[in-house]
Amino acid sequence: MSIVINFYPKSSTKKKLQELLIMRDFFKVRYLNEVCDENKIVNYKWFEYHDYQSFTGVYASIIKLDESVKDSLNCSEWILHTKTQIGGSRFDKKKQNDIVREARKIFGGFFENDCFGKNRYTNINDYEDYSPPERGLFIIYENIRNKISLFQFGLENWHDNPWNKQMDSTNDEEIQLLLGSNNPDVILFNALIPFTISIFEYFFKETFKVLLRYNWEKNDSILKERIKVTYRDLLDIEKGDQTIEYILSKEWNFQNLDIINTVFYKYFKLDIFKVLAKRKKVNNKFYFVKNKLEEIIKKRHSVIHELELDNEVNKETFFETLLILKISFSLIVNELNNKNNWNLQDFS
Repeated sequence: MSIVINFYPKSSTKKKLQELLIMRDFFKVRYLNEVCDENKIVNYKWFEYHDYQSFTGVYASIIKLDESVKDSLNCSEWILHTKTQIGGSRFDKKKQNDIVREARKIFGGFFENDCFGKNRYTNINDYEDYSPPERGLFIIYENIRNKISLFQFGLENWHDNPWNKQMDSTNDEEIQLLLGSNNPDVILFNALIPFTISIFEYFFKETFKVLLRYNWEKNDSILKERIKVTYRDLLDIEKGDQTIEYILSKEWNFQNLDIINTVFYKYFKLDIFKVLAKRKKVNNKFYFVKNKLEEIIKKRHSVIHELELDNEVNKETFFETLLILKISFSLIVNELNNKNNWNLQDFS
């Protein structure tokens, strides 16, 4: 849940509150389309990238109260407003508690937690205590879920295409073929097939990078790997602009199931083919997941490299494709959970 904690200091100033936030690694931000009068409000944010500790971060605003409100609350002119979003991590919630706790210790006063009450801190034990690789994968998978949900929402509201009614009204195969080749739905949903493979590639490439990040020091096959590294790569790594796992991930094509299987087994002893060799029910039909993924990849290559459109592709089959992706991702996530004693949510 999103949590708001408003701290009302007994004795403080705008400058002192700002100094506290900056000392605790908050940085000043401006929100989109915001017209901000810094004589009334100043906005900050904290976000910790190390080991994927933050999911959404902590938002903090120093707000000037009206004189009447200040008098009624018996507090300073400037208060500290903090917020963590619904998707915030355990670390985000803890940081919110910590900044309010420290401010109260320094300046006195009281605070209101909109979920737990007056002078009550958020119980961080309500939030999953993920390991660093779990947190990294959680962020990746939430991004995928959000993108798929946005896509599904948009397509569910896609208008009915009269072209389809015309095709259903005739049994003449030649007319159906002619209508199908010019059907706007066919063109649209074929054009969206590469998007599904971009999700597929993102899932496996980013999963690979996270797993590699927390395995390379204890994996001899990784340490012995020979790859081409440019001087620019080395400079980027030294400056912190790039990572070893990113450099290594560029060596492979994560749109190719054979390569994915080889790489994941070589480095993590994870047999992707075995995991995906499951028969699953999709729209009242049973499919082998691996076979369906290979079909989707093949369609993508036909669209991109040969400009070939499949007249059988439509809204229904596209939603089926998204479902196949979610099923395959769930199989991988469940295997990672079993293999590492993790508790990541699947895509069901």
